[in-house]
Amino acid sequence: MQSGELVSVGEVVGVLGLAGELKVKPLSDHPRRFTEMPGQRMLWRRKDEFRRVNVRSVQTHGRYYILALDDCLSREDAEKLVGGELVVTQTEVLPLSSETYYCFQIVGLAVFNEHREKLGFVREVLSLKSNDVYVVEGPRGDILLPALRSVVKEIDLVEKRMTVTLPLGMEDDA
Repeated sequence: MQSGELVSVGEVVGVLGLAGELKVKPLSDHPRRFTEMPGQRMLWRRKDEFRRVNVRSVQTHGRYYILALDDCLSREDAEKLVGGELVVTQTEVLPLSSETYYCFQIVGLAVFNEHREKLGFVREVLSLKSNDVYVVEGPRGDILLPALRSVVKEIDLVEKRMTVTLPLGMEDDA
């Protein structure tokens, strides 16, 4: 399995107690991702190190989740997993509502304006407080496009393309 096929859903940021419980920061906005984890198998990864894990139980803890894993029964076991992340394959991500996309689906899309002129490719998605911003790499440098309905007119995952209307003042820069 190539790491490009994997999607991070949580970061192991610490341990809780002596029984091997992990403190996990969610990296998924999907509300059911963690509440439906008990009994789920997934992968833990840190750099090139992988380990299959079984989630035994999940509790909410503020904005974090506390996970108990089948093979993680002591604080020492849990401390070995800190700094890693929990990942699933792209086919295991939970479905989103219509017109909502995962970042991995957006990165790599060809971006065109409403006149069918190619502006470049989405290189990165920046998650900001107000909204996401798509970094479009093109022949004239990077364009920062807000991920707003007034800007993004169409996303076609089959054709791997996005059609946008540039905000006022950006037409000349692109």
